[in-house]
Amino acid sequence: MNLQQVKEVIDKADDIFHNCFNWLKHPNSDNKKDNSYLMRFQSELAQGLFDLMQFYQDICRNEKKLIIHKADYKYSWFSNRMSRFKEYKEFLSNAIQIGKSIGDAFAWMFFQTNMDILQKHLLHNDNGLFVSGIGGLGEIEFIKNNPMFDGSFVVYHGITSILRIGDFSLYHPKVGIYATGELKTKDMGNGLIEVNAIITSRIPFSDAFESIDFKWDSDPDRLKRQQKAMDECLQKIIPDRKNELYDAHMYYLFDDVECNKESIMVDNLVCKARISFDRRRPLPQNPDVQV
Repeated sequence: MNLQQVKEVIDKADDIFHNCFNWLKHPNSDNKKDNSYLMRFQSELAQGLFDLMQFYQDICRNEKKLIIHKADYKYSWFSNRMSRFKEYKEFLSNAIQIGKSIGDAFAWMFFQTNMDILQKHLLHNDNGLFVSGIGGLGEIEFIKNNPMFDGSFVVYHGITSILRIGDFSLYHPKVGIYATGELKTKDMGNGLIEVNAIITSRIPFSDAFESIDFKWDSDPDRLKRQQKAMDECLQKIIPDRKNELYDAHMYYLFDDVECNKESIMVDNLVCKARISFDRRRPLPQNPDVQV
């Protein structure tokens, strides 16, 4: 593990960041009106962040092994190596923050008319750099295969620093942000992962959703706290209809996308639902740790 490897992984992510940033500058250009990049934007940005985070975790594993065998090395060499690892992590952390800034700009398009919800997100604890391992794989597979749900757009929180409650939100131009979801991923073995989305909504779901009392067999107390936070996040939600230019802009983006939810905002209504699907995908393999 050396500086050249760090540069390579950052350069790869930088190409993705440039593509995402260029789309943000001109989302309404004629060659982008087909919405194909809108549907890929989040999964591509998430993949870039995931790769950076995986390398960051590799460095952390190198550090731990080096510390375990500290007595085998000269102090000067050990100190120099640890300093390099710290520097590499700073490079990667800064790159991740740049990517998440692009994600913040993307999410702002959907949350700027729901400032009450956004303010609740900002009061919540920061979620750190980016999710890694099996959880990260599950979230990327989810957003890649499900950019739309129930006629609504899925806004993925992981690519941002400002959205901190739950893992995604559901947006529709007619009502704004109306639901929040939490993702849970299981390793089913043989490269198969199961991804479950537990959703809290202020609007009735269509028949495409399975309304259930969801139970999770791993750390149920944590899931209860997460669901409570999602419930509180959606309390007193009031769609803002003042910015007609914004509404017209969002309808333009979704012109060729199925976005037909007709439900009306209903007070004191919380719907629970789950979407579950299986994906076969190679799980990340930890490289041999070299110090």
